Amino acid sequence: MIVVCAEFVLYARNSGKIVLQKRDNIPNIRQAGKWCIPGGHKENDEGFIDTVIREVYEETGIHVLAENCYFLMDHNVYDEEFKVNVFCKLFVVFIEKECKLISSEGKMYWKTFKQANRLNLAYDQNTLLSPIKNYIES
Repeated sequence: MIVVCAEFVLYARNSGKIVLQKRDNIPNIRQAGKWCIPGGHKENDEGFIDTVIREVYEETGIHVLAENCYFLMDHNVYDEEFKVNVFCKLFVVFIEKECKLISSEGKMYWKTFKQANRLNLAYDQNTLLSPIKNYIES
């Protein structure tokens, strides 16, 4: 089975922080209880930018515009627990300043890159932090 998703790194220009998610620790969800870069599955006829805009809103309560969403890279992972291949497109989403985060799927937190690097992110996403930071700083 293959799952297609879009992940997003929400970046606040005023603080230099990104949003990470602490997944709920409940049965039958992927990477329960772990830290991760947020995102979600792509709906059938939805474009990836539309997926990012929808997922940012669903997971943070923040409305973003397409012109603030930038594709960074593809990456693939295999979820051992659920026996699925996950094909991901990773986007960076710029906003001007940190704001309150509202989520129904785990808790969202603003983190510096230094703080994020100390966490053990799900699916070995720590390897994505350096290219994300380099892209943002370029």
